[in-house]
Amino acid sequence: MRNSRLLAILLGLCATIVAGLTTSATAGAARNLDYGFVEDQFTDSLLTNPNSAISNRWSNRYKKTNSDVVRVNLYWSQVAGTSPPTNPTNPADPSYDWTTPDAALLNAKKQGIDVVYTVIAAPRWAEGPNRDPEARIGTWRPDPDRFRDFAEAVATRYSGRFGSLPQVKYFEGWNEPNLPRYLSPQWDGKKPKSPAIYRDLVNGFYEGIKAGNKKAKVIAGGTSPFGDDRGGKRMRPYYFWRKVLCLKDSKKLKKEKNCAKGEDRAHFDIYAHNPINGVKGEGPTTKSPNPDDGVPSNFKDLTKIVKAAEKRKTVLPKKKGRPGWGTETWYESKPPEKKAVSLKKQAEFMQQALYVLWKQKVETVFFLQLRDSPYDPSLPGLNDFQTGVYRANDKPKPSLKAVQFPFVGDRKSKKKVLIWGIAPKGGKLTIKDKKEKLKKVRVKKSKVFTTTVKLKKSKKKHKLQGQIGKDKSLVWKQK
Repeated sequence: MRNSRLLAILLGLCATIVAGLTTSATAGAARNLDYGFVEDQFTDSLLTNPNSAISNRWSNRYKKTNSDVVRVNLYWSQVAGTSPPTNPTNPADPSYDWTTPDAALLNAKKQGIDVVYTVIAAPRWAEGPNRDPEARIGTWRPDPDRFRDFAEAVATRYSGRFGSLPQVKYFEGWNEPNLPRYLSPQWDGKKPKSPAIYRDLVNGFYEGIKAGNKKAKVIAGGTSPFGDDRGGKRMRPYYFWRKVLCLKDSKKLKKEKNCAKGEDRAHFDIYAHNPINGVKGEGPTTKSPNPDDGVPSNFKDLTKIVKAAEKRKTVLPKKKGRPGWGTETWYESKPPEKKAVSLKKQAEFMQQALYVLWKQKVETVFFLQLRDSPYDPSLPGLNDFQTGVYRANDKPKPSLKAVQFPFVGDRKSKKKVLIWGIAPKGGKLTIKDKKEKLKKVRVKKSKVFTTTVKLKKSKKKHKLQGQIGKDKSLVWKQK
């Protein structure tokens, strides 16, 4: 009897130790994901606001989202002015005015947030000949040589070696080049024109950026998610990418003959696309309406195109495994937008979009706005977005918590659910299903965590939530 009791005590101690090890386990090591917001002086104007009280308040709120980076539109036409500079590669040329991009950089850096500059919009003197009078200003066949010179000035100014300005590591050459809103012409009848124009443009940009700072990284693309069939106004993004990268329209993605060769091949370090859902109410798992359109769920198809270009040697520099970025994604919310998803659904979609893109090995994701635009249905769409995590009156939405502490469940079987998220701080993460504690794991601040939990069959509806100290995620309703 005494031996039996002793054995029972020892077994109980072992069970306690094992249980303790289970609750203090570390979440599975996972690829990290950086994310942030898009800042534009002509829409939200937060970091770029000339009023220091406003820019200081909002730079602090950027930091509170736990985001790592902000994407800022840098307008070539605004910085360069109305006539060509005497020394275009020199950022100190007196014709240049860097006031707005400098302000965004300094305000972001105060909070430890990195800046990515997206350089767009050619000055009138840098547009090409035979301009279509209906083309939007700044879009018509921008001169790649002049763009190269301006890119060198940009990279030099933000190299970390120009005065007291901080360093910028990432520069994106143009935005949504498959739309006439940003680059024209798109077509000549049914023949594609914009891919070749863009290839020359990004090559000039690449050369200029590297001349200003050889360690800087060049981002190409930032393509719009939707387009039209051949001869329409827009161009479908994945068709556009194949043409830029000299690949045939086939599943085998073979090399196109009589396309760019040698140094005329496309140059970039990172490929980028704006994976946005097209129909209001659709979420990030929704399939693309066309194979050549690009929503969050089929970003991997763009990755296949880039990998094929690397294999076929139609892209430079010669290296494999270029990272992919989602340079803009968003979901409008109601109120105030009437034809939009609820505030709760917006929050759900935003954190799920991060997970869906992360699964496809996207390295960085940007949401369109930090704060909603003032609601005015009469304004053009780009000036009336309700996609922020703050309302226009500065009040936070549920989606603020979604980006501060992303927490998503992905069912893998009847009993098992993969838990994915990004920790707002380090420590022990407790995962609950309503009040029932399912698991505890250790997590690191600002790092992706993944772990698997088992759910009870008896419950029809599961409400999963993560908690680290006093910080709680939103409730994830698991089906």
